[in-house]
Amino acid sequence: MNSISLDALERALAPVESIGRGEITFDAGGTPVTLRVLCPEEEVEVQKFAVIPTQMLGDGEETSPEETTAAAMEYIERFKHGILAHALVAVGAQDFRGVEYVETGEVLPGGQTVKVPKPQALRKILKRWPGALITRMFRKYHEALAEVEKRADAAIAFAPSDLDAEI
Repeated sequence: MNSISLDALERALAPVESIGRGEITFDAGGTPVTLRVLCPEEEVEVQKFAVIPTQMLGDGEETSPEETTAAAMEYIERFKHGILAHALVAVGAQDFRGVEYVETGEVLPGGQTVKVPKPQALRKILKRWPGALITRMFRKYHEALAEVEKRADAAIAFAPSDLDAEI
């Protein structure tokens, strides 16, 4: 029976994994901003965060079209904020790569500093940003995602379907 170490397995898969990674750096009013493409696990986290307002709908009570529309709009905004909170990796000279927690400035009675996950801290800040800015930043994230998808398409060839045989 053959075996392989986790290190060797990760090294073997690294070139393939790199196809799905990507960043985009752009100028935002004179400040360079870098966004990275999320991994599927982060996308699931964003979905869980974004869906919260819609969970209140359909709880047995009649919902008005206005409530349904408001919940849908809130979902969209929460989705954009969630994506950007995970995707932002650098702004100006500040690099967030590898940062998991952000100190809030609060100190517990025992002297321990309060820390929150980086995406949570960024979402709190992004809530104060104008919608037009969030939308444009989200569009830049989509550009990065489209580039990664283009690279993946070029890297992985598919045999064309034989439609006659399938029919």
